[in-house]
Amino acid sequence: MGALRVFLDSSALKMAVQRRIVGRRRRKTLEWGGRETVAEVVQFMPLDPTGGLQRGQRREAQRLPVIAWLSLLGRADLITHAETLWEFFGLPRTDDSFGRFFGASVGSAESPLPYGRVLAGGHSGSARDLQARFLQGISHPRFEQLKRATGAYQGSRPSPINELADTFHVWCAETAVADVFLTLDEDLVGLVRRHRTYQPRVRVLLPSDTVRLASELGLFSRQDYSSYRSFRRRLLREGSDHPLESWARLGRALEADGYYDSEERRSAT
Repeated sequence: MGALRVFLDSSALKMAVQRRIVGRRRRKTLEWGGRETVAEVVQFMPLDPTGGLQRGQRREAQRLPVIAWLSLLGRADLITHAETLWEFFGLPRTDDSFGRFFGASVGSAESPLPYGRVLAGGHSGSARDLQARFLQGISHPRFEQLKRATGAYQGSRPSPINELADTFHVWCAETAVADVFLTLDEDLVGLVRRHRTYQPRVRVLLPSDTVRLASELGLFSRQDYSSYRSFRRRLLREGSDHPLESWARLGRALEADGYYDSEERRSAT
C-alpha cells in the first residue's frame, strides 16, 4: 500500500502543540545602593500544554508524533481544510515552537461544495457567527446524512454548531478520499462507530487507532521503534529554531546557576 491519507481535524492540530515557549515571572533579589530590592524578571521556558490532560487524552496526544514521523518518511499523507484551520486558529495557545503538527507538511483538501464567504469586515458578525450561518445554511443530501452519523441531527431543534462543524470536516475528509479522519474527540468516534445507516466513507479514528492501522498496513513496525524514538527525543528535548529558543536556553542556565530567588523564598514573601 502507498501512503496512508490522513485528514487532521482541529483537535488533532491542537493536541499536536506539545512544546510552547512561554514567559514565567520570577523574582531576583538585588543589591542596590546598599539595600536589598526585589525585581521581577521573566524567564522564558519550554512548556508541554498536554501535561495537564487526563491520562487517556495524554496517551492519545503522545501518538501524534508517530503520525508526523510517518509523514516525514512519506508513509502518511497529511491534509486538512481551510475551515478546520480557521477553527484551529481560533483556539487559545496554539503557537508551537516546532511549527504546525511537529513541522510535518500538511496539504489542503478541496471543499465538498463550491462556496465563498466573507471571513471578517463591516458588521457581518464574529468569525463564530459567520461559521454558524455558513454551516446552518448548507443544504445537501450527503451533509444531511452525515449529520445523523455525527450527532448533529436534532430533529426539529437547531443543530449544535460544534457538531455541524464536525459533520462538515468529516465531509471534507470523505470528499478528499482520505483513509482516516484523525481526531481526539472520543465522543465523535463513539457516535460514528455506533451509527449504522449513513457511515462516513472515511475511518473516524483516534491517534492510537491510526497508529494501529498503520501497523496493520505494514507502515509502522517494531523495526521502526529505535528510529522513531530518536526522532521524538530530538523533537521534544533538543530545542527548535523558534526565535525565543536562545532565551529559553539562557533561562535554564540562569536557573541552574541559582540566579533566580528560590520558590521557598518567593512564597515566604
